[in-house]
Amino acid sequence: MMVPWLGHRPCKVQQVSLLALSSLGSVFLPLAHASGSRRSSSSKSDMLPMLEPVAIGHSRLLDLGHGDGRAGTKVRTLAMSPPIFYVEGFLTQSEADAIVKKANGSRMFESGVGVTQNENRDKDNDFKLSYASGAFKSYFNEFDQNDDGRLEAAELQHFLQHVFDMPNHDHSIFMKKYNLTTEAVSFQDFKDKRINLGKYARWVVKHYPHLKARHSLQKWLPYESTETEQLVPRARRLTQLTESIESEELQVLRYPRLGHYSCHHDSSPDSIEEGYARLATLALFLNEPTGGGEIAFPGADHAGVAEGWDEEQWASLEAQCQPTKACTAIGGLVQRPKKGDAVLWYNLRANRWRADGNGEWPNASVLYWNSMHCGAEVKSGEKWMANLWLRTPDAWFRRKHHRHDEL
Repeated sequence: MMVPWLGHRPCKVQQVSLLALSSLGSVFLPLAHASGSRRSSSSKSDMLPMLEPVAIGHSRLLDLGHGDGRAGTKVRTLAMSPPIFYVEGFLTQSEADAIVKKANGSRMFESGVGVTQNENRDKDNDFKLSYASGAFKSYFNEFDQNDDGRLEAAELQHFLQHVFDMPNHDHSIFMKKYNLTTEAVSFQDFKDKRINLGKYARWVVKHYPHLKARHSLQKWLPYESTETEQLVPRARRLTQLTESIESEELQVLRYPRLGHYSCHHDSSPDSIEEGYARLATLALFLNEPTGGGEIAFPGADHAGVAEGWDEEQWASLEAQCQPTKACTAIGGLVQRPKKGDAVLWYNLRANRWRADGNGEWPNASVLYWNSMHCGAEVKSGEKWMANLWLRTPDAWFRRKHHRHDEL
């Protein structure tokens, strides 16, 4: 993936992976199921339903169609805003094992966001970030925040975080690689040592992948096997969403030791405006790491909701949450994985969409800013999990724009 930012200061909100979306272009992800008819009224009953959180700790038994004789599946409210629920036994133990086996049966690929390999883009970035490039002098000056003519450890960290999504950089690695004796690095040092930050970032990722914002392997599985074919119907029963809502293919993730994912949103203002709306996320736990690997929501039930926090304030909190160690340290909700269980949360206020796909396309106010979440570092063992996303059909967004084009 090419450098996501060059030449202007970035928005601190990690656009869901707006970086991931940019790598996919106009085709987002494999989907299943889409339909819908058009009506004109907009009463509450016409809107998409949402599972009511009721109160923190509230439990209920829901029939998710397991067909194994259970009285129901226990669903417990973990947070009110955004609505977050703990689902006991969403998967059977054998289903969890089978999904891991299926994903692990062929090559898994590095999860996106940040520095990845692309020869043409790498060459372009190497030119822009070379000590010999006139553009690099501008970048150097921009991140030299105290204007002393040197990049100190924190300033270089700031550069690498925003340019390469590398929030965990270890400055001692940089000093050792280039035989530097002082922590602060002048522009002349870059020239004398022939330092190219594009090449350096790729070298770091190769040898120290845990320094990136995201360190895991992934595989996309269609819902075609006996292990996966019932997952989407269960998710729809759980969320009460209709079959008109689409499901992306199952994203299976393997986090090795030191694996993690820094704070991010699964939907963003930009993705909503582009018609890409992940309404809800269901995180499925496929094993139990021996240490670490929690899922955390630092903004869950945060007082800022009542006080009217704006985008800039949430962006500031997200920026604080980028270093891996901050994931579980800021506060909010932290949940340990348990094999077979799941966590459901809403990224967007689903009940702002009509169930038939008609009406105006909602604006960015539907976003739960506090749905920001992170995957804590795996301290020992490994973590297996899967993401099941429920999203609006592309046809709903296209229908709106087609109607506007006709006006």
